Amino acid sequence: MSYIYFIKSATTNLIKIGRTSGEPETRLKALCTSSPDNLSLLGFIDEGKSGHTEGSLHDKFLSKRIRGEWFEADAELCQFIDSILANRPKLDDNKIKIKTSEDVGAAARFFRLQKGLTQSQLAQSVGASRKWICEFERGHNRAELGIVLRVFNCLGVSLETGPRNTDSTIDNILNSLKK
Repeated sequence: MSYIYFIKSATTNLIKIGRTSGEPETRLKALCTSSPDNLSLLGFIDEGKSGHTEGSLHDKFLSKRIRGEWFEADAELCQFIDSILANRPKLDDNKIKIKTSEDVGAAARFFRLQKGLTQSQLAQSVGASRKWICEFERGHNRAELGIVLRVFNCLGVSLETGPRNTDSTIDNILNSLKK
């Protein structure tokens, strides 16, 4: 699995658009050790699912390229990054809606990153391999339920079930009371 990441330099106000086959957080740490700048990870996307490649993004923002993979952090680039990151799982009333195995994996990844854990650290905590965690986060639909429950327990996430509330609009509620 490859990720496209967006790293910002606080000193130069430039944004690096890069690609890594490992953890974006690990890539950030590697860049921080060789840079005098204060770098921060703005976010990342799964290259395979996003429809973007590192090269296509470099081409898209070619006029903003300063050097190598570093680009001027102007309004257009920042808005693009905000919009592309907006498609990642988000909390809605402290809940993530899950409809597919990909949603389950994305939720686990979301909470793992919130806790600041790497895939390897999580794997070790739950007695699984890093490969298993990686496949699970990609939505592999044959994940063992026991390990899935240990993952969410380790992340401090409760799983709840219940009927979907499809009649939640005020009009639907009022109409059901009239019946």
